[in-house]
Amino acid sequence: MAAHAAVNGTVNVNQIEGSTLAAITGADINKDLDQAGDVSVVSHDYTNSAGLVGTASIGAIGAGVGLGSDTNTISRGVEAAVSGKNDGSKSTVNADDFTVEADAKQGISSLTVSGAGAGIGGGVSNATSVTLLEGKTTASVKNANITASNADILATHTSKLNTMGAVLGAAGVGAGVGVGVSVLNENSETTADVTGATISLADDAGDVNVKAENSTKVDYELYGIGGGLAGAAGAIGVSNVNSKVNASVVGSQIGSESGKAHDINIASANHIDFTNNSGSDAGGAAGVGVGVAVNTIDSQVNTSVGNSDLYAANDINVTAQETRKIEQMAANSQVGGAAAGANVMITNVGSAVADSYGSGLQTDEDGNVKDGSGVNIDEIYEQANKAVEGNKLQSEYTNNQVAADDIKSAEAGRGGARESIVKVTIDDASLNAGNKVTADATADTSVSMDAIQILAERSHRLTAPLES
Repeated sequence: MAAHAAVNGTVNVNQIEGSTLAAITGADINKDLDQAGDVSVVSHDYTNSAGLVGTASIGAIGAGVGLGSDTNTISRGVEAAVSGKNDGSKSTVNADDFTVEADAKQGISSLTVSGAGAGIGGGVSNATSVTLLEGKTTASVKNANITASNADILATHTSKLNTMGAVLGAAGVGAGVGVGVSVLNENSETTADVTGATISLADDAGDVNVKAENSTKVDYELYGIGGGLAGAAGAIGVSNVNSKVNASVVGSQIGSESGKAHDINIASANHIDFTNNSGSDAGGAAGVGVGVAVNTIDSQVNTSVGNSDLYAANDINVTAQETRKIEQMAANSQVGGAAAGANVMITNVGSAVADSYGSGLQTDEDGNVKDGSGVNIDEIYEQANKAVEGNKLQSEYTNNQVAADDIKSAEAGRGGARESIVKVTIDDASLNAGNKVTADATADTSVSMDAIQILAERSHRLTAPLES
């Protein structure tokens, strides 16, 4: 606590990099055996991060400023691979069950709480939670001859993010400002690839699966409270999904006329599940509250078969799928002599967030539309990124032991930098199935938006008796 100005801040940074690799390169496995056991090349990488940040700052006379920041960056490479010899010849692997599997899981929990108060002056508080995911998960078979009863080439990436931010800015006489910000950049890549390989089946009962799958689940709750003669509160959440998921078979042969697989499944899938709740409460002579939830989806999901021959006794399935489940709720309440607020909920797929949305959102007392009464998205993004930038780790916080530029971070993006794609491509390939061949690309989107707004304006009239 300070008589004039109190400034406090807590900054938490988790930066996790590196790689996990399992590989067989240029080696023959069970080459001369009539009967072979299972062969598995497996790379698993699991990362969990939890951050709890709390800051309180109180100034009796002057300003109370409280800042809280939690930054999480995960950039892990996870790879499982079987590849041929250095001289360009193919390696040989004989197995019962043949598995190449890369599996990456990341879990992040972030709780940021920030409070600032001033008896006379301004209480300014903001809390930011920033997450950057940009790892690569790869399972591959290249330049190899595989003989097996079943073959699985699987790449799986799962990320779960739980964020809660609460901020309070209060002033007895002055302005109370509270801003909570959550930013996610999901830039992961998940790949299952068979290139220049031959997969022969020991009998017609075995399946061959080449699958890449990514799942991103985000739950965040943001609450901002501002109180004083002028109360301003904001809760801003921005999630940018730029993930890539690829499954491919190129220059390869799976099965043969005399040794077919039962089913051949080549598939890529991307699952997006967001629950966004934001709320703001502003009270004072003038109360202004904003609840914002923005999601941009520029993901790319590709499944391709090129220059390859596939043989199955039953089905050949070549599929690409993306599911998008978005639930957004934004609430704000304002109480003041003049009260104003807005709820903003945006989900864009493959397009950039506009500079502003809506027109004629406000009218005057006579019902006439006010000019410029739409929602200025530019200002919201500026506010969010200003809070993120202002709450970053600074070199002086560590006695110059850590340079600020060494810390990776994310920023609230507008999206639309590239096309969102869900695609199946079959080019110069022969697909031979005893039952059916399926080539299917699907995108399923479910978006739910709920807005709650409470405005209350107070006015007082003072009267006195007239004396004659």
